[in-house]
Amino acid sequence: MLSRLPDRLAADVIARRLQAITARRYDLPVLSSTQGTVTVPATVSTTLPGRYGLLSRGGALAQVGEILDVSSDRVTRELVTRTAKVAGQRMSWTGAIHASSDQLAGTVETVDLSTEGVPCRAWVIAPREMSTRWSVHMGGLGADARSSLRSAEVALAAGQGCMVLGIHRRRRHGFGVLEVGVIRRAFSTLRDRGATSVTGFGWSFGALAMLLAHRLAPDPLMRAFVLVSPLLDWFASAAVAAAAAGIRPAVLDGAVAIAEARNRYNVPWFRGALQLDALPWPADRPLAIPALLLHSRGDQTNPFETTHRFAGSHEEDVTLIELPNAPHTLEWNANEYAVTQAVSAFLRTQ
Repeated sequence: MLSRLPDRLAADVIARRLQAITARRYDLPVLSSTQGTVTVPATVSTTLPGRYGLLSRGGALAQVGEILDVSSDRVTRELVTRTAKVAGQRMSWTGAIHASSDQLAGTVETVDLSTEGVPCRAWVIAPREMSTRWSVHMGGLGADARSSLRSAEVALAAGQGCMVLGIHRRRRHGFGVLEVGVIRRAFSTLRDRGATSVTGFGWSFGALAMLLAHRLAPDPLMRAFVLVSPLLDWFASAAVAAAAAGIRPAVLDGAVAIAEARNRYNVPWFRGALQLDALPWPADRPLAIPALLLHSRGDQTNPFETTHRFAGSHEEDVTLIELPNAPHTLEWNANEYAVTQAVSAFLRTQ
């Protein structure tokens, strides 16, 4: 059936399958809760050290902290903050720990960076002391923008202003090409605000989009990357997701073949051929700017092996820090002190 789809739908087929397979689930029951504690089932994620969030379907976020008690089937943790009732609810365990951008140390305003096909509202967080050094933070496919506040908090502490992109779910996808338009608008906005350098923070799919922006629409403001649990190989990540959902490889291969046959995207600034096996960056092309990659072998969404290969192909520009095993993007939370120290040191050199 996929082989009979029009070429213009090829990108949508793969991206929607990937997004549907990895869609957030609200299936974690809160077994009990008191004024300062919360008890949930014990899983690989809920028994990791660090700070995490419990997210409700309505968007309310409760921050949980240290483990107070753990058994074979349940774990009780400190309940640090909450904005709504959690007891008896079915929630989602997340790496997001900030209920809103107002919790960060800076002045926040919201700007509209929407482009054709990509609705986006962004938080612009100015540091307490005026700076010409900025960073742009982009999360994963369909991710809550609050998840990127983890990296924004570190960048602010390092003296950078922050722009956090909130790209809404939509029906149209383009392997990161469409998102490049938003990133271009972000850079233009920051240039108008006096920025002289920008660090691109990319989480998962956001890493692919940042690299693709540097490749297709390079901007002299872009001086460095910090990439977390990066999506660096569409084939590898789609194959992992498809296997987890029981989707036959032939079905996925058919969609990929259609997408490869398509040469152009209907966006005003991009008219080049799209090579899926070279997304987001060809192995033989230097990055030309430094990049810090943070990843762990516990990621079951974007294989660590692709990150390791990418780093090996770009040794002059890339520093890879392999973190202890943790699920997708949670290696930041599980190793927060080490990550903060590494990112802060990296930013000081830029």
